[in-house]
Order: sequence, then structure tokens, then C-alpha cells
Amino acid sequence: MKAYSRLLLVWTAFQFHCASAIPLVGQLLPSDTIGFVSTTDWQKAEAAWKSNNLGRLWANPSMQSFRSKLEERFRQEVITRYEQQLGIKLADYTSVARGQITLASIRAGWQPNNGSLPPWVLIVDTGDRSATAKALIVDTAKRLRAANKTVQSTKIRQLEFQTLVLTPEDLQKLSNTGTAAPSSADDDEDEDDAPKSRLTAGPKNLSVTFGLAGDAILIGSSTGALERVVAKLTGSDAESLQSTERFEAARQSVLKEGVIQGWLDITAFTSEMAQSLGGVLAMTGADPRKAVAALGIEAARWGAVSLQEGPEGTTVHASLAVPESSRTGIFKLIQADAKESSPPAFIARETVKFHRWRLNGPRFWKTLEDTLTQISPQLMGVLRLTLDSAGQQEDPNFTFKTEFVDRLGDDLITFEKAPRGKTLTELNNPPSMVLLGSPKPERLVNGLRAFLVMAQVQSGGNGVSVREFLGRKIYSARLAVPGAGKTVGHMHMAAGTSYVALSSDSSLVEEYLRASDDSGKSLREFPGLSAAAERIGGMNTGLFMFENQLESSRASWELLRKGGSLDKVMPPGTANLDTARLVSQWADFSLLPEFEKIARHFTFGVLVGGSDAQVFRVKWFSPAAR
Repeated sequence: MKAYSRLLLVWTAFQFHCASAIPLVGQLLPSDTIGFVSTTDWQKAEAAWKSNNLGRLWANPSMQSFRSKLEERFRQEVITRYEQQLGIKLADYTSVARGQITLASIRAGWQPNNGSLPPWVLIVDTGDRSATAKALIVDTAKRLRAANKTVQSTKIRQLEFQTLVLTPEDLQKLSNTGTAAPSSADDDEDEDDAPKSRLTAGPKNLSVTFGLAGDAILIGSSTGALERVVAKLTGSDAESLQSTERFEAARQSVLKEGVIQGWLDITAFTSEMAQSLGGVLAMTGADPRKAVAALGIEAARWGAVSLQEGPEGTTVHASLAVPESSRTGIFKLIQADAKESSPPAFIARETVKFHRWRLNGPRFWKTLEDTLTQISPQLMGVLRLTLDSAGQQEDPNFTFKTEFVDRLGDDLITFEKAPRGKTLTELNNPPSMVLLGSPKPERLVNGLRAFLVMAQVQSGGNGVSVREFLGRKIYSARLAVPGAGKTVGHMHMAAGTSYVALSSDSSLVEEYLRASDDSGKSLREFPGLSAAAERIGGMNTGLFMFENQLESSRASWELLRKGGSLDKVMPPGTANLDTARLVSQWADFSLLPEFEKIARHFTFGVLVGGSDAQVFRVKWFSPAAR
């Protein structure tokens, strides 16, 4: 009987613990949620970071000098400044995190065109530390008042919350930029017709409300948004996000697993994106409404991503919902055919990056023409005339459609090799090539020459030169800055058996022309490549990418160690992001260790992409380093 009683007590305690856990994100968030980023378990996320390749790299002892200096700068410039201004300790809050952590944006009456940011809510599950969390919130309110900050008590569904009011001056001190942060939707205005005048009148106070609901710490910019979450935590039967089709479809296909998950209702922003894009296109003389309709961006429904960490490696799954029946413009352009997309036999094993996209060329060009015609018939007419005229300089009967569009195949390949040397210039310009599939590559070259001739005319170049190599013709042109005559590179192209090769490196074109299907070791023989690809869908979905992270990281690492900056190693257009600029200011890349000391943390990555009647999807996998 005593044993039974003990078992009953254990079972009751277990049930109480399970009941006290906050609901899963789909059940926790209201139906008008715009998007969220969530970790299902904070402690598991921490463990996953420590066990994956990047986490192990960061913890490597040889990284200590670089890591310590960067972390210290971050601590001084961000954490310490916020803690001093607000009188709180960030570590106090991270210490009580025991389960789910979710940052969500909830509509709560917000309108995308009213000049404000959507309301946000941070939800932190404290598990068995809820008593500590409650005391922490009380202490935080006292500290804020002691720091001469305005803190007001408020009730949300009969629960005690505190609202911190930050003035524009407070925000300037926190950001250290001299400008106030943009305001969020007002707490008390959840109506769709909130006046716009008060949102555009200049810098305003920013209110942040925080409190405890059950076992969850809630922090948010809008009491209206917080009330919706508190309602779900206190048993309201109001519709949850999981009751909506737009989320449930993502949950079933993408968000079943993953230590980190994200979801976004794209329809909440399409009208604003359309307005912004329409304004830009209007400057070209195009009708904004027709241009936006032609691009087809309003067909997107939702996007979702999940990251899963396991003993075998890291997997990322992302999907973008665009119904096939609604795909026009951009989405019709990027749709690949579900065909073989593995590396051809002639792609050498030492290739560092490889991309293959089974894009139907004639369909792509027709879609592009249709889209441009809808945006601006005059622009499309000028483009056709210019391309035809460029080709007719050597062949009076040339038409771009006949010599280029009709000769396109359904295969686009790009690949990159390791840099040829170790100078900054060589490291930043590794040999790379584009291969255009064609049933008649010799004829396709004629069409591509029109592009080169047009570029030469625009930049004042010296024309296109031709030379013989192994019985084939290699066409070359110098590319220059229009009007300046300054050379920015060269382009070389030649027709092979099934592809037209294009590269700024003439020796790479020659290497391609020498290659045969059985020459040397192929990339498809790379150890673990086939197994990794099969793990995420195989190499017959129409899109496949491979990156030898060991070799590509070696070049980037050396670039940074030798005095390069982040703009040399980041994707184009991203180096000016605020985070990148801050890292460039805080990090001393000369403290990085020699690459060989940390090389064991790098493996390779593969990506598989495709689409069905409802979504575009990609999956990426990188094996764990051994």
C-alpha cells in the first residue's frame, strides 16, 4: 500500500509538472499572430549549440583570444550599457529560462501602412523557477524606479503587470545613436482605424510591459497583444494560431520537429511591399499597379523554417507557400523542373561550390518577357531591339529569339574552385564558371555574343575577340565601366558538347573544353555526398547545391586574418547591415588562429530544393564533424 501511495504521489507530481508547462507555440499564440521565432526548449537549444560544428569551433581553445575580445566588446557596448541604464541584470533572466522561449509579433489591431512596427511579445517559460521569476519581476520594477524610470502598474486579465515608459531621451542613451527607436502600435488602440497622425508626429515614448502569467514571463510592446497571450495561458477558448490553415499547413510540413522554429504570415506585409515596390517602379515610368501584379509577389501566403540538431549533423528545412495556380512573375521564373540535378561526371572532385538548377530556359525567358511587358511594354521593346541589333552587326539575319531563346536547354550549372593563390586579390576571386545547358550550344553562343557586344557598346570596349582551342572557338571581351574605360574584368565563353561555358578565367574555360566524362575523379564521388543528399530528398528534385565548407572557409578565414573585412566574405548586399558593421568594429580578426588549428570543425553542406502544388521548399544538411 505504501508503494502504491508513493507511486501515486510520483504520478501526481509528474502530471502537475506536465500541466504547468506552457502550451506549444501553435496553441499558445492567438490566431492573429503575424509571425514568430521560437525554441521549443531553451536548455536543449543551448546543448545543440555546444554540440554542433559552429559551437565547437567557437569553444576551441585556440579561439580564446579572438573570442574573449569580441565578447568583452559586446558586453561593454551592449549588455553593460543596457544594464546600467535600466538597473537590471540580463543573467538574472536567462537563469530562469527552463523551456520554450518565443518572440512573436501579433496584429492586435496593427495596420501595415500606418507607419508603426507591429506589436511584439516575448514569452519565456520558467518551468520550476516560476517563484524565482515572480520575485525577479518585483525586484526589476524596484530597480527601474530606483533608476528614475517611469514604471506603472497595470492589470491584464486580473494579473499584475508593470509598464516601463521610455522617453526619446532614454532611447537615445540606450541606442547611443542620437535617434529614438520607431514606435510600436499603441497599447490602447487595437482598432483597425487608429489615427495615423499620432504615429507620424515625431519621436514618442516607448512602452514595454512585463509580468508573469502562470509559469511564463511575458514582455511586450502592446497590452493588447499581451492580453491575447495571457488569455491563452489562463484557459481562454479563443482561436489559437494552430486553428488557422496558414499555420497548420506549415506545422504539418515544416514545424513538426526542430529545436528552433520560425513562421511568418507573408500576407500581412504584401500590400506594404507592393506599395514600396510600386513606388520604386513608378520612377522608371511603369504603372505601379501593373508592375506589382506582374511580379506576382502577392501570391505568397506564408513562410516557415526549422532547424534540427542531431548526432548526425544539422538540418534546416524551409518552405514558402505559393499556390501553383497563382504563380506568376517571380515565382514562375524560379520554378525548376523535377529532374536529375546531381553533379555531372566532368565536375572535378576538388570543386569547392556547386549549384545545379534545372530551369527550363525558353519558359524562363518567355515568363521574363511577359513580366517586363506588363511592367513596361516600351522597356521590353527597347531590350528586344537592342539585342537584335547587337547580333546583326555580324549577321544581318540574326534574331535574339532564334539564336538564343530557342537554343536554351533546361540546365544551369555554376561551380567554383579554390583560390589559385593566397594574396587578398586571389583569395577574393576564386576561379568560377557558369554552364548553360543547350541542345545546340554552338548556336547558343551566337545569342550570348549579342549580350557581350551590347556590353561592349555600353562601356566603350574594343569588341569581342575569337581564338581557336582544341578545335573550338573561345570568345573573349573586356568588361569596363561605362564612360570611364576602366577594366573591371573579362568574360570568356565557348561551346562544349552539351553546355556553353562562361567564365572570367580563360584557363578554366580551357580546362572545361579538355574535360571528358571519364577524366579524373568527379565531385559525385566526394565522400558522404550521396548519403547526405538522400537524407534530405535526393538529387532529382530540380535544385541541388554543394559546398565544401572546409575549403571555402579556409579562403574566407585567410582573407580575414590577412586584413580583409567582412564585406569580402559576406554575401553581396549584406555587409552594410548594422550587425555586420558592429562586428567589424568590435572584432580583431588578426587574433584568429591559423586555419589548420580549427579545420576539424568544418565538413560540407548540401541543399536540395523543389516545389509541389502548394509550396517551394529547400532542405539543407551539414554532417557533424568527427
